[in-house]
Formats: sequence, C-alpha cells, structure tokens
Amino acid sequence: LMALPVNIDSRLGKLEPGPMPILPPAARRTVDEWLEGWVCAPRLAEAGKSAPGPLLVYGPTGTGKTTLAHYIASVLAPAYFVDAHSIFDCYLGASGKNLSQVLMSAAQLRAFLVFEEADALGTGRMPAGKVYESERNNITIAFLRLLELHSGPVMATTNRRDDIDRALLRRFEYQICLPEPSFEQRLSIVARVLGVRPDGLPKKRDLTDLVAIAKRAARLAVLREVDAKEIFETLVREK
Repeated sequence: LMALPVNIDSRLGKLEPGPMPILPPAARRTVDEWLEGWVCAPRLAEAGKSAPGPLLVYGPTGTGKTTLAHYIASVLAPAYFVDAHSIFDCYLGASGKNLSQVLMSAAQLRAFLVFEEADALGTGRMPAGKVYESERNNITIAFLRLLELHSGPVMATTNRRDDIDRALLRRFEYQICLPEPSFEQRLSIVARVLGVRPDGLPKKRDLTDLVAIAKRAARLAVLREVDAKEIFETLVREK
C-alpha cells in the first residue's frame, strides 16, 4: 500500500545536517550520552526504559548552539526547527493553537524538533491580569504540553535561560551550558573554517566576525590561488 502523504506544518523548517561543533569536554560527553539514548531507543524500550528527555542548550550568542542542532540533525532524522516568532499571532488564543498544530504535524513525522529562542515560547508565567499576560501564559502551557506529549527527540536553545518558566525548565532532563569558547577553542573553530590554523587571533575580536572573515579568506584562497592564512590575516587587519 502507498503511504499517505504527511501534512507538514508551514512553521516547521527543514533542519539540514552539519558538522559537530567544537565543544567543551563535559558538553561533548552529555551530547554523546543524549544521542546514544535516542539512537538506541528501541533497545531501551525493550528493557522498559524511556528515551532521553528534552535537551536544553543555553549560553551567549555565537557559542555553537545552532551548529550543534545541525550536527544532531545529521544523526537523528527527519529534523525540523521551529522559529518562536512564527508561533506568535495577534489574535487571542491563536498562538497556543499554532503551537498545538506544530505538535500534531511533528507527531506524524516522529521528528527531531529544535525550538530556537525557547525563552520566547516559555516565558515565566505571570498572575492572570491583562489579556497579553494571559496569552503569554497560554503559550507557555502549550509548550509544556508539547514537551510532555511529543514522542521524538526535542532540543531547545536560548540565550536567556533565567527567563524560562520554572516548571518548563524542569521538563528538560538534559541541560548544557555552552560558555564563551577559550582562546584555543576559538583558534580551532577558525582553523576548521579557514582550512589551516592561523598563527594567532585578536583576543578582543568577536568570534562570529572572525568566522565570517575566515569564510571569505577560504573563498578568496581558491579563487585567487593565494595562501588562505595570509589573506585571512590581511582581512583581519583591514576590517
């Protein structure tokens, strides 16, 4: 029999696979354990054990949260991400309904789900007063329900862990903090993009900026047949 087509919610974006980010050792061990649990979920089920609970990855911007999601997508497929802003609606009650619809679609896919900016979807609940506050509470409750009912792996990312509702935070069995990378990690990250290890890096330069320059240098090295490290150092001095 031909399988019926699955109606994929428009708020689900396909998450493409990617390489493993350079992580601190403790974070790498936790990711490996979480992934092992999902890869071996049938074996755990046979033993009467559940698969790992949701994973929360938090830390400053540019520490590898999104890159990690892409890496996990290379192991667990299908994989989709949900942009928090696509959930919000100006009509009362519509945002919670949107989140529920995402859950229904994802359940059909048995997908790996990534929620970016989880603090926006799961803000700490407030006493019901204004319409806006009640609506935000409803979104948080809908997110709680999603984490409880979704049978597949779930990952959420945030730069603002302290803003997440306490009850929601407890639902994340695994929580990983990705701090600002050390100087050696910064060198390794740039070297991966550049294709060669630079002699050094400006210590106060933003890592996201350095990675963007490394991408440019790697591209120009191919097009102009020049040394990637040399052109990277030139671009860093110029910018």
